[in-house]
Amino acid sequence: MFNNHALIIAVEDYSTYDRSTGRPKGTSDVPGALNDARAMFRQCLAMGFSPERIRVLTSPKLSPAELGPGATENNVGEATRAAIDADVERLVRELSGSKVSAGLLTFSGHGLEDQGVALCPSDTDDSFDNVVHVAEVIRRVGNGQAADNLTMLLDCCHAQVGLAAAATLRTRLRSAAVTRSLTAQGLRERVIAASRSDEPAQWGTFAGVTHGAFTWAITAALGQWKTTEEQGVSRSNVSYGRLVAVTRELLASLSFRQVPVLSGPNGVADLAFLHPGLVGHRGETKPVPDGIRGLMEIDIGYYKIDYLKNGNWKLLAYAHSDGATTDWKIDPSGVKGLSAQYTMRLSVSTQAAYDASTLTPQTPAWTGWGNLVSSPAYPTGAGHTTFAGTYGTGTLAVAFKISGSTLDWMKWYSPVNQLVSVPSNGIQLASVTGNYPGNCYIGTDTF
Repeated sequence: MFNNHALIIAVEDYSTYDRSTGRPKGTSDVPGALNDARAMFRQCLAMGFSPERIRVLTSPKLSPAELGPGATENNVGEATRAAIDADVERLVRELSGSKVSAGLLTFSGHGLEDQGVALCPSDTDDSFDNVVHVAEVIRRVGNGQAADNLTMLLDCCHAQVGLAAAATLRTRLRSAAVTRSLTAQGLRERVIAASRSDEPAQWGTFAGVTHGAFTWAITAALGQWKTTEEQGVSRSNVSYGRLVAVTRELLASLSFRQVPVLSGPNGVADLAFLHPGLVGHRGETKPVPDGIRGLMEIDIGYYKIDYLKNGNWKLLAYAHSDGATTDWKIDPSGVKGLSAQYTMRLSVSTQAAYDASTLTPQTPAWTGWGNLVSSPAYPTGAGHTTFAGTYGTGTLAVAFKISGSTLDWMKWYSPVNQLVSVPSNGIQLASVTGNYPGNCYIGTDTF
């Protein structure tokens, strides 16, 4: 279990502010903020964060089902000023403990130029008394271990930190405002801002889903690099500098008028994303993506599936994919021989054509290559058999549900979301016991 902690804040509903200014409800809303929260939650899970160490504050509050697989009521809350204050304190405590740790704080919503950048929670009104100054958050984090291990991603307007506060009218009128700039404090945290201090942040539609453009770009970039363990912490193989550069390139290529900015201690650009502490190591980051990039469907062609039992290879089935559908011919005697009670292996190999045409084509209620299903667990024994093993850079598994000589369903899946591409010499997987959980690709024979 990685010692990573996250606080994800996303405010889409600013009806309190609209009501205080006499504007129609929805005038000040931030489209896509809730989707940003979901994207960040998925990103944390993909990097190995434990769900119980992720806190998600939104407006309106998301239910666990709306947030995504793995979420519970303990994950979700309202994005009010009080709740943000409480969870910032919780995050600081976690990062200040005796164990090596890494923290992530993200925000999607409105930002103001007010003593640097100020974040607007859901209960912001026209007095702006409830805004959360980033300078104040950093003051509360302190200058110790928590500061050295905290990363902030700010998807809001005027998000750049590390600059002297502008002498705005609101600043001059606020006697209680924090007047010390982040530069004067000495910034130890790593902060990636969606925009420069004089720029707005934009939202857009990506594959039919509305997101903050920065959140979409940075999560898209993070997903292209592998995750590695470092002192019990999950961190990426991409450096902060490279991550920001790629995020900028993605946004610029689509003509978004905002430039993400990296701020932090000396050397932060070369440090691996979420690296514990401020001392990096040579060669720990990759300049080009090294993440897994699987094929989107099984290769077109014919496949033979055999299983090894007691030293003998036996036929289980043939499959043929034309790129749109997958046809199957199944040997009932092979199905009958499958069992999780024996040490067995499964072999999948490419073929020039069906070489057992006497087998009757069958269409069982099974699934094959295709769509993403989250966190299933396929049991072995009592009519179930699962084969698993390392294939390429990920773990591949095949599960069967068997009733006598009938194959009820068959599922191919990989927790790293890599679909199956079979080389000519085939692959072999060993039978396993227990449950096989994880995020995986499953689909129908037509896709």
